Amino acid sequence: MCYRRLNPTEVQCQHGSAKKVFLYFENDKYLWRMTITHHTKTALTARLASGLTTRQIGEQKQRLALEWLYRWGWSWPTLLEQIGGAKGNRLTARLEKNKLITTMVPEAAGMKGIPKKIVLLSERGLQETERFQERLMRYECDPYRVRQSHLRHDALAQRITAAQMGRPGFTFLTERELASRSQKAVKQPDILWKLNEKKYAIEIELTAKWDRHLDQFILATIRSLLPVEGAPPRFDYVLLYTDSPAIRDRYQHSFEPGQTFHKWERPGTQNTDKWKIVRQLMVPEEIRGKVICQLFE
Repeated sequence: MCYRRLNPTEVQCQHGSAKKVFLYFENDKYLWRMTITHHTKTALTARLASGLTTRQIGEQKQRLALEWLYRWGWSWPTLLEQIGGAKGNRLTARLEKNKLITTMVPEAAGMKGIPKKIVLLSERGLQETERFQERLMRYECDPYRVRQSHLRHDALAQRITAAQMGRPGFTFLTERELASRSQKAVKQPDILWKLNEKKYAIEIELTAKWDRHLDQFILATIRSLLPVEGAPPRFDYVLLYTDSPAIRDRYQHSFEPGQTFHKWERPGTQNTDKWKIVRQLMVPEEIRGKVICQLFE
C-alpha cells in the first residue's frame, strides 16, 4: 500500500506501485511507526502547500534527523528515516555520504530492544546542527562513549516519544535536555512530555528496584505529584513504561493509596555511612490515578 500525491494538500492511498510514492504506513503491528508516518505526511503536505522546493523539503528532513540525534545523543537508521519523513534508507545514506553522521554496531546488536546499528552526529554534523539550536548542550561524537548498558533503556525512551509525535501540541524534553536545565539535587525523569497544558514525567523501568532504591523512588515520585509550600506540583502525571508484565504489576501495587514504604536516611554526612530506615510512610490518596504503569511490547 502506498500514497500518490494528487496535489500539494491531498494524499490518496492506493494499492500497487505508483510512479511517485509520497508516504506509506507500516502494518498494524507497528502502531508507533504509523503514528510518525501520519504526522510526517501532514507536515510534508503542509510544506508542499507553502511552496517549498524539493531541495528545501530535503533540507528540512535532514534538519529533523540531525536535531533528533542532537537531543537524544544517538538513534538508529529506521527511526531517523521516519522522524525525517523519508523511506528506505535514503536519508541516513545521504547523511552518511555527507559525513554528517557516524555509525557503530552495538555489542548486543540484534538482542530484543537493541538496534542492529546506532547513529551519532559526526563533528561536521554537530557543527551543522548547532547552527540552528537556541540552547546548546555538550555532545559526545565518539560512538564508543555511548553507554552500551543503557541502549535498550534509551531506545525504548525514543520509541515511546516518537509514538506521540503526531499529537497536536505535543512537546518533550529528553534526559540530556533536562540534565542541562535541572536544579542541583533535584531528580529529573527520563523524559518530560507536555500535552494540553499537562506535564507528564516519563520513567523507563526495565529492571526491578528493591529495598531502599524502591522506597526512595516511590517517595520521590509522590513528592513530584504534590504541591510544595504553595507551589504547584512539578508534574501532573507520572507514566512508568516497562516491557515486563511483572515489573508493571509490582509498580501498580506499590503506588496504590494506602500501601506502605519506608523513608531512609544516613545518620551522618559521609558517603560511607550506612543507610537506615527512620520511619514508615503511606502512599497518599491524593496521587490516585496519577501514576500510570504502561507495558510496551
